[in-house]
Amino acid sequence: MNITNIHLKKGRNGIRRLAASVLGLVVLAVAGGWLADYGHARWVARCHAAWEAEIERDADGIRPGFTAWQQGEGEVALLFVHGFAGAPSLFTPWGTYFADRGYTCVAIRLPGFGEPLEQAAQITVDDWVQAVHTAARELHADHEQVWIVAHSLGATLAVQLAAHQPEWVDGLILFAPLFKISSARSPWLSPPRWYRWGRRVTRHTTFIESALPVDAHDPQLADQIQRDRYIPWAIYDALFQVLAAIPLATDLGDTPVWIALAADDEIIDNAAVHDWFDPIAQPPNVLVEQSPAGHVLPRDTGWQRLREKVDIFLNQ
Repeated sequence: MNITNIHLKKGRNGIRRLAASVLGLVVLAVAGGWLADYGHARWVARCHAAWEAEIERDADGIRPGFTAWQQGEGEVALLFVHGFAGAPSLFTPWGTYFADRGYTCVAIRLPGFGEPLEQAAQITVDDWVQAVHTAARELHADHEQVWIVAHSLGATLAVQLAAHQPEWVDGLILFAPLFKISSARSPWLSPPRWYRWGRRVTRHTTFIESALPVDAHDPQLADQIQRDRYIPWAIYDALFQVLAAIPLATDLGDTPVWIALAADDEIIDNAAVHDWFDPIAQPPNVLVEQSPAGHVLPRDTGWQRLREKVDIFLNQ
């Protein structure tokens, strides 16, 4: 065997050893990821079971505060739509206030929120769209006007309704509309990238624990605001589908729009809302900014002032 053949043989052996090492590392990484996902799924499941043991639900499996409600009677209807992981109880003081002023006030619960996990995991974006459309259509059949009063995700769904079914919507009152998720609580990667990465690496984990505090300046809200703590991946899938299909403000035609933003919002990207609103930034449309306040604008610091501004806007 000559020198050349010896070197070729050694080279091939070196390549084989390198390939085997790389393959071993890949196998270890895959196995480690599988075990980490499995362990995380078991841990989250135990945490959820302990949390669920303390929760009371009605005959339909709905948590307190998440039940739809209606207050007042009047020719003008206000349809209240809560946000992501939120509840109709967010708007209860608003309903009482406007019912006393002669409005029909109806708050719906978006499907998937306040429900047991196994039910929430079946939700699609079409369920949310249908819930808002049905409520607006039914109210429009019996009232002279229907205004949508909505928060966060609910505001985004309200915009879609106004763009696609303008005959059912006479005006929009939007609190912190979720047009783009802020990166304030998203280290290293943007929220969409965290979502895509999480979707790829999780196989056993079917839901996520949302342990971040309520984004509000009022410290009492932490114990007052009803929200879901454990959220299935299906709900996040629906959320990002909504964000991918936001109509332009000009698609709303002549529908009046009133928007309130929180100066210190850590959930939504305020700049994205300003960009969306700019093409229609003329009377009667209004955009106001509340400070100090966090994302839970309908109940955070200064919400009574916002309620008075909405009252004026409705009656102008």
